[in-house]
Amino acid sequence: MSAKAEISAPMAAALALAAEHDGKLVRYAGGYWSWRGCPCRHDGVPQDYFGTTTINGLVARGCLRWTKVRAGRGGEFPIEAEIVPSCSTSPPGGRPAPVHPVRS
Repeated sequence: MSAKAEISAPMAAALALAAEHDGKLVRYAGGYWSWRGCPCRHDGVPQDYFGTTTINGLVARGCLRWTKVRAGRGGEFPIEAEIVPSCSTSPPGGRPAPVHPVRS
């Protein structure tokens, strides 16, 4: 995938959330991505989060880069990502999506 591929509105919202919190997002248990210290619901899910697919898409487009990994049973997996300063954050239509939990 090209680093120049457009980003979606949820991707732009994830970048905006990271920009508000030191330019970083961290992985919570279950594959939820949010800022470090985000308040969690009673079940441990962050109140504001993005899914792994959104974060992987930003890494593939060169907008985020992995900064920390953790060893797991199946090998290493990323647990922290930071904004790549040269990334264009404009989604199609020019407006990022509002930050809200992803519903499954």
